[in-house]
Formats: sequence, structure tokens, C-alpha cells
Amino acid sequence: MHVRSNVLKTRNLPQSSKKLDEIKVKPYLFIIILFMIGIAFLVYGHFLMGIAITLIFGYNLLFIRNVVVTEFYEEYVVFYMDKNCEECFLLFWNDILSWSYVKRKHDLDIIEVVLKNNHKVSFKCLSKKKVLKNFTAHAATRQVEEKI
Repeated sequence: MHVRSNVLKTRNLPQSSKKLDEIKVKPYLFIIILFMIGIAFLVYGHFLMGIAITLIFGYNLLFIRNVVVTEFYEEYVVFYMDKNCEECFLLFWNDILSWSYVKRKHDLDIIEVVLKNNHKVSFKCLSKKKVLKNFTAHAATRQVEEKI
């Protein structure tokens, strides 16, 4: 069976579909909370610890890029490649035969997808909530298993 899902250059992504959601690298809430904790250490006299925490998380907040790793559209989902930022995997919802979400203890969780041509692909996931919400909504007729 022929499937349209494949690796392609990011410049060749279709522009016709509406973006529903995206997952980015930076956890802003966590970074801001720790930045504020660093400032609190400075105010209450723990200068060494306060300077270290404030500098680390201030640098992260201001200078580290917030890269998009996954985008969800009405017709497909795009997983951007870790090593090559110019390539991505375009996965059409109607090409999915089955999928499962795999929780891992010492690494990022994985979404495993079996395409209609029985080709297996897997992707690392940063946001379990967004991934499960979008896969359940758009691949709802598929078999879903959550492995632990």
C-alpha cells in the first residue's frame, strides 16, 4: 500500500493546512520559577547559590533558542529531526494503521507508529499531554496502547 508519510526537507512542507498545536523545547514556567528562586536566594543572603541559579536560568531564558520539535495540523503532524534541522518527518493522519505511546524512565518518551504499509517509525516526545490529545483526536479509529 502506498503512503504519503515520509522524510522531506522543511522547505517542501505543505502550506495548505491549519496549524492546531505545537511542541517547543523550552519549559518557560520551570525556567522562570527557578530564576525567581535564584533571585530569592540573592535577597535572603545566599549569594553564591543565588548567583549560580540566576545566571544559569537567566542565560537559558534569554539566549537559548526555543526550537519547535513537533507541529500538529488538521491533515498531518510534522516531527522535526534532531540532528538535521533542515529535514522533518511528515506523518499524515490517514496513513496511520496503529500507534502506541511508550513511557521511558531514563530518556524521553516515544510515540511508535505503524503505517499502513507496515513500516514502523518512532519519534521522541516532549509533551505527553499534547501528543496524546492530538493523536487520540486525529487517529481516533486506531488501536492505542500506553506501555509503561
